[in-house]
Amino acid sequence: MGDIDGFIDLLGSRFVNVHLHDNRGKIDEHLVLGEGNVDFGSALKKLSSYKGNYVIESRDFPSAVESRDILRQML
Repeated sequence: MGDIDGFIDLLGSRFVNVHLHDNRGKIDEHLVLGEGNVDFGSALKKLSSYKGNYVIESRDFPSAVESRDILRQML
């Protein structure tokens, strides 16, 4: 897994949209937030001043709704 915090530190001020989904690091799985190994708590803290859109990437609508609800709790 890459250095998400470092990436946000380096380029976060230039973000226009943020796409979110979880995975286990091997393939682009588009898991529900919290089902993989992405540290969203840390990433969202780094994005606390971000005012743009969050786009949830998902395999199906129910999973997208679940991720949306989880994201709302984290924000």
